[in-house]
Amino acid sequence: MKKLLLLSLALATGCASQSGTKQCVESPTAQTQASQKTKAQLARELAEITISEATHQAIFSQMGQSVAMMLKQGKKNFGDKEMALLMEIMQEILPLEDTRQMQADVAVTYYTQEELVAIVAFHKSPAGKKMLQVLPQVMADSMKLTQARVQERLPAALKKRGLVD
Repeated sequence: MKKLLLLSLALATGCASQSGTKQCVESPTAQTQASQKTKAQLARELAEITISEATHQAIFSQMGQSVAMMLKQGKKNFGDKEMALLMEIMQEILPLEDTRQMQADVAVTYYTQEELVAIVAFHKSPAGKKMLQVLPQVMADSMKLTQARVQERLPAALKKRGLVD
């Protein structure tokens, strides 16, 4: 998986390896523009690319469901009206720009400037745009398969190790 991501990044940035030498075909203008950006600017650009309004709403929806489950324990009547109010509250306390800035602040601690240039270039490529478009569904489908596998195998594994009768 890691090799596939690195290959995708290399292809997206126009870089390929021939006989052990790295050949980049990215335009000099694009290289100059990217190298002139600070690490923080690149991390912010990455956050803007990867956290769209729809992604932000999906994050809220998932967090909202978790919070709603906790609130339901204390209040029996937690319906659509209360869920809508919860989403409104979450939008107030964690707006899109705050979410993007938090991701950018974290990204600068994990990536070098060169890595951020490559990652941003990948996400701007057709393959990167497609990845961002389908990733939520890929993750949801993978989670369903994972949950089904765990539900299928966990009872026997727990029994085998004496955790259940």
